[in-house]
Formats: sequence, C-alpha cells, structure tokens
Amino acid sequence: MLDKTGKIMVNFNVHDVQIAVKTDAVYEYIPLGYASKIALQKQLASKDIYGDGKKIGKLFNDNGYALTLTLTAKDLELEKALGFKEELAVGTADIEQLKSIKVDLFFETDYQGIDGVKKVKKIWLYQVELTPADEEYSQNEDEINPSTVAYTGMVYGTEEQDSTGTTDYVDANGNTPLIFKLSLDSDEEGYDTFEQTVAVPTHKDAA
Repeated sequence: MLDKTGKIMVNFNVHDVQIAVKTDAVYEYIPLGYASKIALQKQLASKDIYGDGKKIGKLFNDNGYALTLTLTAKDLELEKALGFKEELAVGTADIEQLKSIKVDLFFETDYQGIDGVKKVKKIWLYQVELTPADEEYSQNEDEINPSTVAYTGMVYGTEEQDSTGTTDYVDANGNTPLIFKLSLDSDEEGYDTFEQTVAVPTHKDAA
C-alpha cells in the first residue's frame, strides 16, 4: 500500500473572510459577514502550435481565477469600500459604479488528513476585483426562505517578489510570475500571524 502520510483527505468549510483595501500605501483590513461559499474557477487559455504537419507545442495564457464569494447577506462595509454604496445625509444609497477597486482577500478553510485531525488552512487571494451582488427577497411560506448574496469577480494576481520581498523576482528565462493565491498550513512558519497583514509572496532561493 502506498504511504499517504501528510496527504489531505478532505477540504471543507469556509470562514473568517476579510479584505485588505490599500490607500496611499496603507492597508485597511475589513472583516466580512458570514461566508457560505467561495468558488474559484481557473481561467487558463491554451493554443496548440502546429508545424511540419504535426502538433509541436502549446502556448498558455493564464488569466487567474474567476471568483464567486457567497455571503449570507450583503456586507455594508465591503460595499462602501468598493464604491457600491454611499452614506447620504439620510440613509445609505446604492450608487452608480464609477470606479474599479482591487483588494486582497483572506479566508480560512478546514482540512483533514488520514490522521483524523481537523486543521485550518489560511489563504490570501491577490488583487481581487468584485462586482455588486444581485438581490432577491423570498416570501416565507411553510418554511423560512433565507437569501444569500454572491459577489462575482476575478483574481488578477500580483508579481512574485525576490527573496528580500522588495523587488520583483525574475526567473532564469526573464519571467516575473504572477501569484494568484498563497496558502499556509497550520504547521508552517508564520501561520499564527498570516491573516494580520497581506502576505508578500517571496521567492524561496535554492538551499
């Protein structure tokens, strides 16, 4: 039998979502309401290259992730930070969308290995752009009909940094890769404070 020690058996749950909004090089961290689902769909396009009558290679265009963030209800602080709502002299208004604001998004999810121990994974998504959520209000009938809201958008990613965390990393072929998602397991360095500041995705030099 193959040794599956350390392998994840199952991922489940989503909780403790927050966004980091950067203004003049200063981050504001905004905890969101209650999450019910986060869905990421990879946006990877490819094109086959042909020569001499046969397929000789493939080109890739990685556009990050399409994102759906589902909450149990609209989050006022999120919508104000992204320019979806504005407090007026009386009340709060849904306003015309006049700008696009990218944020970094943090969330936690649970996982369990073959050892049967439940653990928490922490995740940052970089340069997330969201669109306003649709609204639906359902009449209670024989049962209560709660509504959820889904914010859709894209995860555009940020440039990988060199090992100092201050300069874009350039690989041996002249590329600076984009980092879309950074995850940390409970036994890795920096786990306890991972959610407190936006994690800088730094390159790990060879030993």
